Amino acid sequence: MRNKIIFIFDVDNTLVESHNIYDEAYRLASKEVFDKEFIMTKNPDGSKNKTFSKMSNSEILNERLAQLGINTKHENIKIFWKKLGDNTEKLAIKMSFIIYPYVENFVRKLAEKYKLFVVTTGPKQLQTTILSRARLINFFDIENSLFLSNFNNKKEAIEKIFLRNPKVEKIVYIADSPKEMKMVKEANIPCERIAIGVTICGLVTKQELINAGADFVLGRYNNKNLALIKNIIER
Repeated sequence: MRNKIIFIFDVDNTLVESHNIYDEAYRLASKEVFDKEFIMTKNPDGSKNKTFSKMSNSEILNERLAQLGINTKHENIKIFWKKLGDNTEKLAIKMSFIIYPYVENFVRKLAEKYKLFVVTTGPKQLQTTILSRARLINFFDIENSLFLSNFNNKKEAIEKIFLRNPKVEKIVYIADSPKEMKMVKEANIPCERIAIGVTICGLVTKQELINAGADFVLGRYNNKNLALIKNIIER
């Protein structure tokens, strides 16, 4: 069973909520590079941005720059990304973040029976620091997980994970974005795909995830949902 079914987890808004780390990193990098402060989760006018979790990193940056009237082809964009990455890695060591209730026990019980991987658009150093501080890292095969710059999109990442585990019969993908539910279904791999959406962050609805192809939606981590997921994947 361990080699026939594998789990792939997103990190942000799925296992933990670390918006504050990204926001502070954005604020510091934008101030230094563009001489204007902006963050990931809010528009420049201070209003909450409700769509950032459904956007790629580049889409978020381009939206903020457009809102501020900054050319999205600005020569310093590469410098911004470098400083953002450096900032997030430093801030992850000292800033607090939210670990979702029961997630450690949930992941531990899955790891007893299945192989677990991470696929995330966050930098490896940042995400492994967060996973370590959340006491989750030892449950995952980090060496064969994929992080920012290891892939162009989540569809490609899922395909790469399969190539490293060619005997797998089912891939279970757990994430918070409707876009990711679609990507796991569209992945070009000869095995069954099961998409599980997560709504704990409150940034996406159950119906949005179902409409995007989710086979099951997690509103919280608990024993009941763990049992339901096992029934789905083992039938």
